Amino acid sequence: MATRLNPVLAKLLKDRRISHSRISKRMVQKELSAAESDLKEARDSLKRGRTKWATIQGYYSTFHSGRAVLYSKGYREKSHRGLQSALRELSRKELSEELLDGFDDAMGMREAADYGNVFSEEGAEATIATASEFLEQAKTILKDKKFDGLYPGFKYNEEKHEASRYLFGEAKKTKNH
Repeated sequence: MATRLNPVLAKLLKDRRISHSRISKRMVQKELSAAESDLKEARDSLKRGRTKWATIQGYYSTFHSGRAVLYSKGYREKSHRGLQSALRELSRKELSEELLDGFDDAMGMREAADYGNVFSEEGAEATIATASEFLEQAKTILKDKKFDGLYPGFKYNEEKHEASRYLFGEAKKTKNH
């Protein structure tokens, strides 16, 4: 018996806002690395008083964390709003409503900063807080995720980034060891 597809998810697929995709560990890891980098840059920008860029970078950290979660489910987004809608449908048991609302707020603040030149320190701080929480939740969700069936024949043999320890169960390497 075939599984019935959620009507909202079916519409997202029909409207081509998301698509099924072959996903590798590397793709997911790349998104987590981008999220980590953007979060660090957002924090640095805020410290330097670059509130607009802190807001934008904070949003993109959240975006990349969300993308990693979506990829882990075998889908790709076609737009930022497509990612937003897909996460609400596919990850509502893993991501709290509050965190998903924070993603929505961060997207709105990024658009206001980017297109309307409207931003504030409070907004940047909120966006960064959302990004930090979203990244931690994404790592938790992905920690025990098996990717073997998502991309048949995939072999991972490239240099690993910081985020890979969450995907591959490796301990963080230090310079002294």
